Amino acid sequence: MMSIIVRDEITGKLLMFVKGADTSVFPICKDMTEQDKETYKHVDYLAKKGLRTLCFAMKEVSEGEDFENMTAAEAERDMTFLGATAVEDLLQNEV
Repeated sequence: MMSIIVRDEITGKLLMFVKGADTSVFPICKDMTEQDKETYKHVDYLAKKGLRTLCFAMKEVSEGEDFENMTAAEAERDMTFLGATAVEDLLQNEV
């Protein structure tokens, strides 16, 4: 999984975004909607078909959070699921 923290230029809020495999992202998300749960089923189906899947989530963070002294597990929790992608990644000659 990979995370980044950015500041929204309009609101000034700090936001943490994560991307990663469905098996990493879904467990750290909270308040999953019915649509999120349906997306999970689709992602699982596509992964079983051999497509590379990638999921995205985010949360608002506060200025005072000391991310430099946190583990990834401490920082990357209580996220809001955003969505997923699935791409066919065929073997290529000479790559």
